[in-house]
Amino acid sequence: MSETSHISTAPQGTPGYVDPQYHQNFHLSDKSDVYSFGVVLVEIITAMKVVDFARPQSEINLAALAVDRIKKGCIDDIIDPFLEPHRDAWTLYSINKVAELAFRCLAFHSDMRPTMIEVAEELDLIRRSGWATMEETICMASSVGSVCSSPRNGSVNSLRGVSFERAAGLGSETLIVPHKTDVFFAIN
Repeated sequence: MSETSHISTAPQGTPGYVDPQYHQNFHLSDKSDVYSFGVVLVEIITAMKVVDFARPQSEINLAALAVDRIKKGCIDDIIDPFLEPHRDAWTLYSINKVAELAFRCLAFHSDMRPTMIEVAEELDLIRRSGWATMEETICMASSVGSVCSSPRNGSVNSLRGVSFERAAGLGSETLIVPHKTDVFFAIN
């Protein structure tokens, strides 16, 4: 479906996820899906219900609440504390970047929203930004006892003497969580 096409049948939608422009022109497009995905991004970083009648009237709809807080620069008001946003710089950075992306996805006018391809590319950039930060962290942590080597080249010499708690394979990359630290290592 192109951005100019629409569905004119009687679509069903879950409250809180439906593109607000649908209520005006009864047209859904690819950008309507972007809006719905923006709601999902907000759910991920807030762990809040999409529609919650226990919240004040102006905050019942999570998308409206998130747009308001992000616009005011008060994202900390709604971030899920379980994410530990202030644990390290990358966590805070990535949560804020996801919030900014969600804000753009939730734009009222569909022509102001990114495409899903742009959303996917931006999420990938956010994910990749963590790897660079982790490599720098490894270099700083390992420089005390040995020459720094990038974990991406498969060398683990810089990790000698580190006690590891667990390792989990993720495709071609492996995350290793060192014991008693918040540093994550990427080794191919």
